[in-house]
Amino acid sequence: MAKLITRDEWRVVVTGTLDLSVPDGPRLQVRIKDAVIPPQRLGDFGWVSMSDSRVSSDIEGDYQRRCEEIVRALRSQHPGVKAEVMSTTTETCSHCGLVWEEWTTESAARWPAEDYVFGEPLCCDKAQDEWRAARAGVA
Repeated sequence: MAKLITRDEWRVVVTGTLDLSVPDGPRLQVRIKDAVIPPQRLGDFGWVSMSDSRVSSDIEGDYQRRCEEIVRALRSQHPGVKAEVMSTTTETCSHCGLVWEEWTTESAARWPAEDYVFGEPLCCDKAQDEWRAARAGVA
């Protein structure tokens, strides 16, 4: 299909109580809500920085694994926190590069005179032709 799904802006979102107490010292707890921890860039080696695509053939997967490592480390050191991996998902058309939009019930209510089918892409003619051909092959 013509829809491309990309995930980027990887991050770990943390909520809970961090116990920062030291042995034989004062008890120090910090409550946090929705703190964001971004992973280090794949191409950032400290002494040199380069494009992520030069150091990885699976950029999305590598960022996800980095975030999962952060989550595991947080949970082992601070069992009272909730940490989860999050990313931003973007859907675009492989033909025209525009944001992927489909005909929905909301679209039909707003523009009742249009004759699109629910789920049909709205970005370009090539995506619509491909969608219709796939649908005709299924029927």
